[in-house]
Amino acid sequence: MGQRRRHSLEPVATAALTVTAPGQVVRSLIHGQSVQFFIANPRDTIQKVHATGQFYEPEELEIIRQWCPPGAVFLDIGSNVGNHAIYALKFLHAARVILCEPNPAAIDILLTNLGLNGLLDRCDLSKLGHGLSDRNEGGMVIEASRRNLGGGRIKEADDAAPGSITLRRGDELLADITPTFVKIDVEGMEISVLSGLTELVERSRPIFFVEVDNVNRAAFLQWVQDNGYATRARFRRYRANENFLIVPQRPRSPPAEDAPTPDAARTEASPTEAPDPDSPNHTPAGSGPAATAKASGGTRAPKT
Repeated sequence: MGQRRRHSLEPVATAALTVTAPGQVVRSLIHGQSVQFFIANPRDTIQKVHATGQFYEPEELEIIRQWCPPGAVFLDIGSNVGNHAIYALKFLHAARVILCEPNPAAIDILLTNLGLNGLLDRCDLSKLGHGLSDRNEGGMVIEASRRNLGGGRIKEADDAAPGSITLRRGDELLADITPTFVKIDVEGMEISVLSGLTELVERSRPIFFVEVDNVNRAAFLQWVQDNGYATRARFRRYRANENFLIVPQRPRSPPAEDAPTPDAARTEASPTEAPDPDSPNHTPAGSGPAATAKASGGTRAPKT
């Protein structure tokens, strides 16, 4: 007799069917709505919070809630396992979420979480599998701890083990996207990501929520000034970085056919300069427990 073939089900997540990888599903009632989280590793920094039936980083999510309008196109750069995407779709009433995540291990859990919550039909999955940057480059790898899937960093592979991760310039990968709100959590690559979004920023003038490593703070604040943005809220959870909510201080660029004539442009009032959030006399808008509380923690903040 021939040997019996063993059949196994691979993880599947579509609008019609969700088959999870080995793990647990936690169902919770949050603000009156049922939310389901898939737990592949209960020791992971984010998944262990999901295992308690709660969202990770509630203070950060509260800041986003205050600034992300209903019906937004939410660009989630560094989607990880879907913490922010689920929250934006279920509680912020985002019309659509554009998912950007390069880590295959995180993508499996991300799609499972979205499938379990019936949200895949409101997500753009076409950008998954790429890391965003200011250049196109292949052969990269991700280094991540098993207990911190979201803390993975993209780096060049050594000659002995070429990588499978591809970096794409954001303006090329996202040429068809006009987001209302952009969340960036990319483990130290935020300046490269922002530098690759020049056309998107001019086209859309979205609100940003960005995790910024301390070593990138000066470069980030310079980018904010150069691109006509102003800080409205900040939150530090970890010693190594800080989250910034920034808003545009001038409207998006009009299409070429609608651009004002030189004479008309000269008559337009210039935008009011926003106060400097780093001035000792400035109190950030939205200050309070959700915007200014600080908590000690580890040295790395995982993507969500």
